[in-house]
Amino acid sequence: TCHAIKRFDLFDIQIAKVNAWELIRAPLIETLNCMAGNWTSHFTKPEPIDFAYTGQKKLEDIGNANKLIFEFTRKKIRDKKTFHLQTSDAKIIEYPQQYGYSDAAYNTESNVYPIKQFFDFRGKFKFKFSREDISIIKKITDEFKQLTGLTVAFHHFFHGRIHKFMDEYNYFNTFFAKRNIGEVIIPSVYWSAGIVAAANKHGIKTSEVQYAMITHRHPSYDFEKNQRKYIPKQAYLWSPYWKHNLPYSRFIVPETNFFKNAYLDLKLDTIPEKYDIAFVSQPRIVKRFYNFVLRFAEKNPEHQIVLCLHPDEHLSSNDRNSMVACGNKSISKEENLLAIAASKNVVCVYSTTTFEALALGKDVFILNLEGYQLLEREIEEKYVQVVGSVEELQD
Repeated sequence: TCHAIKRFDLFDIQIAKVNAWELIRAPLIETLNCMAGNWTSHFTKPEPIDFAYTGQKKLEDIGNANKLIFEFTRKKIRDKKTFHLQTSDAKIIEYPQQYGYSDAAYNTESNVYPIKQFFDFRGKFKFKFSREDISIIKKITDEFKQLTGLTVAFHHFFHGRIHKFMDEYNYFNTFFAKRNIGEVIIPSVYWSAGIVAAANKHGIKTSEVQYAMITHRHPSYDFEKNQRKYIPKQAYLWSPYWKHNLPYSRFIVPETNFFKNAYLDLKLDTIPEKYDIAFVSQPRIVKRFYNFVLRFAEKNPEHQIVLCLHPDEHLSSNDRNSMVACGNKSISKEENLLAIAASKNVVCVYSTTTFEALALGKDVFILNLEGYQLLEREIEEKYVQVVGSVEELQD
């Protein structure tokens, strides 16, 4: 792939007048890992979203604002990723969840607005690849097959991501032109490139919000300088630790963040230990992770073990029954941070929980499954220890 990038200048080519390679790279890497058997799907059982909205508020009702905050696409009642930035002078754009939109999105006096008007707009703009676009995509497809032996439907990747980009750009370009917005704030900004491009065009300050661990191996961040075209100007980070290898020109470390808020709200420093080990799962490597936990529990019946599921993860009834068959295993039914605070040791693979556990003073072990390489820096610095077998973890 590196050869193909250099040969075709993939970060510079335009398809449908969009710098499209940076848009497809992360989903492409995910798909290739699934094809290779390294990962499975992130959403093991996606929960249905209730897109209906029967209130009066619309995006067009938003006037001028010092800050326009796009909440994270998935949340419970409160968006932990952006809540610490939601000041009274901000306007908040909310995405629908399993329960639909929150009461605040219906309250005409609140500063929260449903994104439904943009969702209704999506798909109205149609585009077709030009002959030149088709030729470029064919060359990329052929070169990739020659390099890897894999036939990848690049036209599918490009069409889906470009369509999403154009929907975002066309709507919000008009939206921003009619308003005076001081700053646009988006968590997981890589997936909202069209919004960023529109805001940058109008000279609006654009900001990323750190919502998970940042590493140079992460496909959303592993870009060399000046490769990405659709990037914000600055980033709100948890701490100065995360400044390395990021393409932004400015970094801000707010006084608080979602972990600090949770630490105080949940009184994590007062929770007594009741588990020997907390195993924190990841959807993409779920089966291998569960099998490891089961083997460890069977060989160590004296250890009290708790399994913490990822928020996007669903455990089948068979897996659930297997997990609780032995008396020393349980599945956390509370906030994962509470179970981690109540554990002496924590085992992860590449979860953000790694850093939450370290902040809570826990001994953290990284299971040697695909994706653990994302923690290369922490492994080298010996903040965490890699284990490849039940016996290693026992020791």
